[in-house]
Amino acid sequence: MHSLVGKGSIYICVLFLFCFSLSSSKDTENHKPRFTVDIFHGIVEENSDRITLDPPLFVEDGDEGQNGQICRIFIQEDDIPFTIDVVDADTGEGVIAPKSPDLMDCEQSREWHFHIRAEDCAERRRRSHSAEVHILVNDSNDNAPKFKSQSYEATVNEGVITTDFLRLEAVDDDCSEANSMICGYEIVTPDVPFTISQQGSLSTTKELEAVQQSYFLAVVAADCSHKRSEPVMVTVHVGHVCIPGWKDFPQKVQLSSDETAQFLAPKSYLETCGNPVCNNSEVTTTLTLQTDHIGFGCDRDTYSLKSQRENCNAEAGAVDLLPSPSQQSPWMANLNTDEGNESEKVFFFDGQSSQATLPEKVAPKNVTDRFSISFWMKHKPRVGGDKEYILANSDTEGSNKRHYAVYLHNCRLTFLLHRESDATDIEFPSEYRWKLDHVCDSQWHRYTFNVQYPQISLFVDTKLYETSRITNDWPLPHLGTSTTLTVGAAWNGASSTYSGFFKGYLAGMSILPGNTESEQVISCLFACKEGLSIDMGNLPLEVVHLNAEGTVLTLKGSLKGGFSQVLKKVSYYNSRTFPTPGSRDLLIETTAMCDNQEIHIPDIHGFIVLSQVPVPNIIVTGDASVAYTVAELHDGVKVLESVSISNQAEEDEGEVDQDTGETDTTYYARLEHLDSCQVTVVTPFKTGERLSLNEDICKKYSVNAVSSDEGLIITGVKTVATYEAILRQVVYINKAPNSTPSRTLSVRCSELNERFVSNAFEIEVSLVHKKAPPHQSKSGGHLPNHFQVKSQLYSGKHHAPTVVKRSSSPAMTLVLVVCVGFFMFMIVVGVFRVYTTRKVNKALDDKQDMDWDDGPLNITVNPMEGPIEPVAEDSSDDDYDDDCSEMSSSSEEEIPVCVEYKGSPLEWDDSNLKF
Repeated sequence: MHSLVGKGSIYICVLFLFCFSLSSSKDTENHKPRFTVDIFHGIVEENSDRITLDPPLFVEDGDEGQNGQICRIFIQEDDIPFTIDVVDADTGEGVIAPKSPDLMDCEQSREWHFHIRAEDCAERRRRSHSAEVHILVNDSNDNAPKFKSQSYEATVNEGVITTDFLRLEAVDDDCSEANSMICGYEIVTPDVPFTISQQGSLSTTKELEAVQQSYFLAVVAADCSHKRSEPVMVTVHVGHVCIPGWKDFPQKVQLSSDETAQFLAPKSYLETCGNPVCNNSEVTTTLTLQTDHIGFGCDRDTYSLKSQRENCNAEAGAVDLLPSPSQQSPWMANLNTDEGNESEKVFFFDGQSSQATLPEKVAPKNVTDRFSISFWMKHKPRVGGDKEYILANSDTEGSNKRHYAVYLHNCRLTFLLHRESDATDIEFPSEYRWKLDHVCDSQWHRYTFNVQYPQISLFVDTKLYETSRITNDWPLPHLGTSTTLTVGAAWNGASSTYSGFFKGYLAGMSILPGNTESEQVISCLFACKEGLSIDMGNLPLEVVHLNAEGTVLTLKGSLKGGFSQVLKKVSYYNSRTFPTPGSRDLLIETTAMCDNQEIHIPDIHGFIVLSQVPVPNIIVTGDASVAYTVAELHDGVKVLESVSISNQAEEDEGEVDQDTGETDTTYYARLEHLDSCQVTVVTPFKTGERLSLNEDICKKYSVNAVSSDEGLIITGVKTVATYEAILRQVVYINKAPNSTPSRTLSVRCSELNERFVSNAFEIEVSLVHKKAPPHQSKSGGHLPNHFQVKSQLYSGKHHAPTVVKRSSSPAMTLVLVVCVGFFMFMIVVGVFRVYTTRKVNKALDDKQDMDWDDGPLNITVNPMEGPIEPVAEDSSDDDYDDDCSEMSSSSEEEIPVCVEYKGSPLEWDDSNLKF
């Protein structure tokens, strides 16, 4: 019996264990707790302990039984004034509540952000993911307004109604805008001749008399819920009529042409109209010079970008992306440009089609991890629309990928730089954004991007601005494809179109590959040549601040320290050699406080006038014509050895003014430097023809020379004498002079990026087949000027027949045949004239030693000309110059040869004459 009972107990235990194992297998811990949403939003009233949560706080767990219950919800951060309780473990419902209602103070913290997690009740508790909780504390208007000052004091003049003579200001500490807004002020003192506006400005309601010297007012402020402040006391003094302000300050300041600086007001002083003695006083005066209408915001040097960089000792190698339109920069021809020469060239982009695409040979190379981009820009606000590309370097064909770019969108400036890498699993910084007011303020600013990847620094004018946002992107693969650099738009290689057109003004754009600009260079390139300055001396100033442009000067001091004399030491300067004439508006604003009472100082509106500076008169002169042999032209000749550059400092009388009877006289100033000279031709050079300048000459004088089919351009800021010496070294080479026997060169020099331009001096280079050697007479003496080759300006006088050596030309032969047939009777007259000439010349010495070309002599005779007059023996070179005409020959037909003979007439051999 006992054995049966024992066996039964064993069976029962085994059965229990089996059932328990089955139960356990059905409730395994397979799930983690999970919040129903990732973000919970709550609202709590100020000083309340109830939070309205949306959506309600619930945690789900897919397990059954105890494993599916939620035991705890906790806050991850410390110092959070909230607690979380689980109100239902089965449903996972939780409640968030403040630790104390006093902690719900909107003025201390209007919003709370924290993260929460949940734990289940399993033996091995599992935690949920993190969820965010945002709780907003609603303001309950529990603060009354209060004034910023404990009392106010002001002075008004007798006999006048004064408006807004004192401004009272109250604040409300409530955190919401509705409860913290001050909606009005009220004078609670009855029967006083004052009124106060809703903005807190006091005014008089009638003319006051100085008999009652002071008034005492009680003023309260109220918010929009009509909660009122404690009264503040206002004392108003009535004084005699006096207008405080700066006295003896001239409205107009004239700067003569020979002055570079002048004090603005050497006799000025500050009148405070006998205000009560101040225990504490503060005066701030700000002088603002308005120069926005001049150039890029002020007078600056207008040299070319390259010359400006040289003057500022900038790194070499910068590529000018917006050069002045010329034959060397044809891609700039279609852009609209400011033709004024008072400042650097300015280009307008219309936002529809304007763009400049640089040729591949001009576009800068090595623009990778270290480089600099600089430009001037003026841009109006533009919201919405497409991106506006200032410049972009894109794939030439096949895709629209941008390698680097600068663009605007919604007044945000973005620099795009895509790295090239074979890595496909790494993102690199690619977009750098700045939110700046400058890009849409319709004013000129200079932007400089210094790239030292991955760092990119932006200087606006001279101030460094930090990047507001950086975005990563995948790199571009190393494909070695060609790229297209465009200014004012972006090239789309996939569709061969442009997009993202820029609308605004650009100038002075450059890229410096492989290097960055120093802050000293950035400041130098931005620096103004005009501005305000102050002679500090022993002036009682606490603060003196001058902006980078030199146009805003701020002075701060005390009334006790003799501040009233400071404007005597402020001056205007303009160090530019040829400043922009005209007026500059000047605004002087002053604020003065005496024991927390404002002394109203009227603003001063004046202007500075710059007289017209005498302009330089650059004149290029020299021989009007030169002639060389085939061999000389083949080897190269210095055709400008006679060139001279003069700078006349004189006056030129113009027209008489009909009203005043005075002569309008233009005065010319002496110029010390030039920045460019160019030697050009009307028609491009042919093969084998060019102008050149020895590289050693360029290095010696530190200039740059660019030669092309249109001529030679020399650039660099150098003295007038230096440019004269350089031009005399210019070599003209013609390997095939017979095809171009005559070439006219034009020489023109300029200063300040063509602000001042010389005359276009022309020199004719001609081919002579054989120069006459010096000869001797029978007596052994030289015959000076026996045979001369010259090219002179046509004077309109009649001359002796001119001997011309013709070059063979089928076209000319045809012309001659036609002329002979048409003018046969004229030829008969010509024969008669030749016969007459021979008879006149028989007195000539038959043995005179003349070395003529034995070949057939072709003579062109004007049959309408009279008989040849013998030339007197004592005729001088000057007489010859007056009588010998210049022959304009074509490039293929005739070489002008002017023949002079002296002494007895020459006897001609007419055996080979052909008519």
